[in-house]
Amino acid sequence: MVTTSRIDGVVQADVAMNAAAECFSIRHVCGFGDDLPEGMASLDRAIAAASSTTRAVIQDGRKAALISFDVTAEGFRAVPRTHLSLIAGALALSLESDVPQGTRILSAFTPCSFAGVTSSLAMWLLTGGTLVLHHPFDYDVLQQQMNDLDCDTLVAPAQLALRLDEMDLASTMPGLRNVLGLWRTPEQVAASANWSAGSASLTDVYLFGEAGMFGARRGREGSPAAIKPGPHGTPRELPGSSISGEILLTPRGTLGLRGPMVTVAAYAPPPPPADSLMSSAPRDYVDTDYAARLDRATGTINITAPPSGVMAVGGYRFLAQDLQEWAKRLGQGALLTALPDRLSGHRLAGRAPDNGRAREALSELGLNPLMVDAFRDRSAAN
Repeated sequence: MVTTSRIDGVVQADVAMNAAAECFSIRHVCGFGDDLPEGMASLDRAIAAASSTTRAVIQDGRKAALISFDVTAEGFRAVPRTHLSLIAGALALSLESDVPQGTRILSAFTPCSFAGVTSSLAMWLLTGGTLVLHHPFDYDVLQQQMNDLDCDTLVAPAQLALRLDEMDLASTMPGLRNVLGLWRTPEQVAASANWSAGSASLTDVYLFGEAGMFGARRGREGSPAAIKPGPHGTPRELPGSSISGEILLTPRGTLGLRGPMVTVAAYAPPPPPADSLMSSAPRDYVDTDYAARLDRATGTINITAPPSGVMAVGGYRFLAQDLQEWAKRLGQGALLTALPDRLSGHRLAGRAPDNGRAREALSELGLNPLMVDAFRDRSAAN
């Protein structure tokens, strides 16, 4: 487990140590910063000191370098990826958005997912530039960081980037040249507002949970680029470019992905029952479960709806049936549901006879803080 000493005044080092004490499988707790608690290894000291390791390191690109976690209609999934998959994802983004070598990237997208890591850490390493991390979100701090550190590339949630564009992005951040807008709700891209910041280009990055992603840079008119089925290169419209992935429509009327960044085995359908005489056919693509249809007049794909029964709240996913089950455990009259939200896809809302006791109960069970905060006291706001 890796953390820092403090974030926004909260002593995260103590939080990590307490979590490690409760979870015996955690054997190494490391931290950046000063005043780390006893038992936490200081990464600042480790970086400053010479390595005493004598064991030879075996480089093997076939081994998992990153494991992220996803929720599908079948439940919780661990999604391992190799270094090659991470590089493929970063190349797909950097080449499509035309980010130059030596660029200065400011990322306001937390690196806690495949998209978050590839759009910040991996893309920074590939371009050989500078990476600035912004703890979301303070507009004044973001603007100051962009201008003081001469950042020319911004990585942010797409809805946030479009809102910045409405606030005259060209004049407030004159050095900005590239914006990567990450859509956790890709079904909303087609209906989004046009991009008007003429000095900076916008690349829409379509995210499909942890299954995969692809990017499409907008043209001069500022409207979203047309997405067509089949292989797409990096950059997308350049003839002879390397194939970064493939978009397809599945027989179920959903959108499928295949390519070097997609871990097919992690999303393989469950094996048939032992008494079944027929085994399921192997699949070389991942079904994202996003409903999609083909416009026969233009040949483009329209993503129409998110996966059924899965509620996306920002970077987290919940099964609707799980929310109902947890609400039942809180007693009669309790309700936990997901309401549509333009920015994050959904937001959780909870109601119980005693919201304070519901919060305490969910906290003791170790549930996601978003579920706990759904039962916050709203009397002061009213």
